[in-house]
Amino acid sequence: MTGDHVAGSERSAGGRASRRGRGGWLAALALLLLAGGAAAQEPRVECTLARDTVFEGEAVDYEVAVLDAAAPPPDFAAFTDFDVVAIGSRDVSSSQMTIVNGRMRREERVGVEYRFQLTPRRGGTLTIPSPTVAVDGRTFAGNSLELNVVPPDDKGRLRLDLRVTPAEVYPHQEARLTLRIAVRRAAGDRQGRDPVALLAQLESWEPPHLRLPWAELPAALGAGSPDEWLAPRIERGSQGGFAINEFRAQGMPLLLFDHRPRHATFDLEPRPASQADADWLAGLDGAPDDWFVYRLERTLRPTAVGRHEFAPATLKGRFITELDGRRATLDELFHRGHAASLLVREPPTEGRPADYSGAIGSFTLAAAVAPERARVGDPLTLTLRVGGSGNLAELAAPDLAARPEFARSFRVHAGSAESRDGERVFTWSLRPLAETVRAVPPITLAWFDPVRREYVTGSCAELLIEVTAAPALDPGSIVAAPGRERPAELQAEQDGLFAHDSDPRRLGDESVDWRTHAVAGVAMPLLTLGLLAAHGAWRRRHADPRGLRRRRAVVRAEERLAA
Repeated sequence: MTGDHVAGSERSAGGRASRRGRGGWLAALALLLLAGGAAAQEPRVECTLARDTVFEGEAVDYEVAVLDAAAPPPDFAAFTDFDVVAIGSRDVSSSQMTIVNGRMRREERVGVEYRFQLTPRRGGTLTIPSPTVAVDGRTFAGNSLELNVVPPDDKGRLRLDLRVTPAEVYPHQEARLTLRIAVRRAAGDRQGRDPVALLAQLESWEPPHLRLPWAELPAALGAGSPDEWLAPRIERGSQGGFAINEFRAQGMPLLLFDHRPRHATFDLEPRPASQADADWLAGLDGAPDDWFVYRLERTLRPTAVGRHEFAPATLKGRFITELDGRRATLDELFHRGHAASLLVREPPTEGRPADYSGAIGSFTLAAAVAPERARVGDPLTLTLRVGGSGNLAELAAPDLAARPEFARSFRVHAGSAESRDGERVFTWSLRPLAETVRAVPPITLAWFDPVRREYVTGSCAELLIEVTAAPALDPGSIVAAPGRERPAELQAEQDGLFAHDSDPRRLGDESVDWRTHAVAGVAMPLLTLGLLAAHGAWRRRHADPRGLRRRRAVVRAEERLAA
């Protein structure tokens, strides 16, 4: 019995030790999983490149995903070999599967993906540094990448020319930004067809891709939005065309499970090259008939003074370089154009009129006054309409009160200005000071004409009016306030005539009696409740069957008694 008891005790102790060991192992595993979960939630920065080889001057898409953190855009201070342009961001989510002790565990991760375009500033094998992201006072770095930058290769088959004409303008003067593209025809093509349209006849083709850094311009250049000048050029048929940046046509379908963008194709007015094109596009090899020319143009109306730069455009694509019957040879070509600039000059100070207020353009003036007959002191409405082209919306009303020819004859109230139907309309209120006034003087306006490159002063004709004397007011007909003496003289105030009082509130008691409003505010709810109670009692009385029988019994008894 004793031995059995001891053995049982030992087995019990061993069982407890075994359970303690398993408990410790489970606790350690739980801590490990918790630590792993905590580590999995640590913010992470992942960087990816769309391609690992580009041409010099070609932009490449670069994405930076920040997972498990709400972080601002990354810092690119170390990117000295690249020009970085942000092209947007989007929320992303990812899932990760792990298996622990035969159990599958799925971990969801969310974050933000920032998209950029990197343009290398030099050739060779370049290292894209690790961008950094600041999260809650800590800095996290992404992974570095390698990019191979090779020299441009167009095989003498592509040309780009970007010009601004004229190269110097004044504010609000029109200039044109023109890009001309020349593509050599395919060798062996005896019909001399459009080489870009020829691509559309292939079973599988991609349009040549134009990259325009100046597709979107600041408002100070007055170029309008891309939709205004590119949308009319979208090619709706099957004649081929050029892709431009990342623009897509509205409603363009995507293939199933294919998330690549389908670019819109744009018609850039293809035509065979002429000798004028050969003179414009320096360096065209061979005869002009060997080339096809395409053109893209937009209008600029700059408002900001200074020099505006337009970065070079690039063209990349697979072009047909040789035709042998129905067999086509394609080569990938890349060409980078040159930059252009526009200088916007400030109007000169020499010859500037004293009353010049910043008007630039070419304008016409038309004035009118109503009514044309008035008495001294009566109001007249003077209207000036300014039409033409230029900075109409920025014109301010001339200060007529400061002009001696107006101050001698009229009291001039401040003018108002509004834009209406393509015109700038100014309105003033005038009051004649004497019956000797016979006309409203001409209104002059000075502006700078950027076409003639000189200051111009425009004027409208004087406006004839008839002014008569105003009847005198008898002081004896003025009644003073009760309890006050009649005034000996009148004072003219801006708001009217008062008996030595400039405060119009003295003419009547305008104070509000709060007691009347308080009584009304209390009585109205009580009266409403009383009416509702009376109406309810009346409805209950007429709906009671016993009461109805009693009332009807009286009527029947009276009828029987009368019978």
